Amino acid sequence: MSRFNNLLALLPDMIHNRLGNYIIPGVTSALVGGDGHGLVRMFSLDREARDWVTPHSHRFNFTALVLAGRVHNTLFTAGRQYARTADLWCLSTIDQVCGANGIREYTHVRETDGNYWCQDTTTYEIGDLYSMAPQEIHSIRFERGTSVLMFEGPQVTTTSVMLEPWVNGKCVPTFRTEPWMFEKVQP
Repeated sequence: MSRFNNLLALLPDMIHNRLGNYIIPGVTSALVGGDGHGLVRMFSLDREARDWVTPHSHRFNFTALVLAGRVHNTLFTAGRQYARTADLWCLSTIDQVCGANGIREYTHVRETDGNYWCQDTTTYEIGDLYSMAPQEIHSIRFERGTSVLMFEGPQVTTTSVMLEPWVNGKCVPTFRTEPWMFEKVQP
């Protein structure tokens, strides 16, 4: 465990570019170290997460190390054959762009029909690793006091996908970029 503690001791001096309310109230995202061939990011949460992160994919492979707390990672897989246990979702393709003042904005291309997707949640605790590839879709929930070190590989695709609920024959647009998101946090 001393090597793990050595890692924890190094992080405060390496963290920079902190953004508060990173999609969810209370989540802080900070970059770790310098630029190069990929990215290391640290997520931390100082309150219990109550909000749902819209299921999404990433444009890169990643591996995450849980430093403190617990992470609940829900993977979504297409599953028309499991219609009795799956839910209807609307799949969108997302392009991320930076708008005025560097604020993140997204363009969507939504499908016109809902499809069935199954969910499977796994809980990760201190010292656990989990990984995802760009074609995988997930939602994540952190418990209060959670810190996760995320190793992002180089970008391998220019778009991501996301899922929004399909209810009463239409897409319920739950994905939003709110003015309170991605606030610069002073050191």
